Amino acid sequence: AKYSKIRLEDLKPGDIIYKRTNVTAEKPNGTAGHTGIVIEAPEADAVKIISASRNMPEMEGILVNDFPLAADNTI
Repeated sequence: AKYSKIRLEDLKPGDIIYKRTNVTAEKPNGTAGHTGIVIEAPEADAVKIISASRNMPEMEGILVNDFPLAADNTI
């Protein structure tokens, strides 16, 4: 499946966002990713989300954090 980018101005509280990482030709679905629910209108360089995190040992559990946007203000 091909993922499309989400523009900053299209995000609103309640939206579910996701991002795949480490995507290669051999692994088109990547090896990691992140999913969260937008809980505040986005700022200039990040959007505040609530999500389950397993980035041990830095964070684990249900957390509220800022999810960075790409340089072109997309996720």
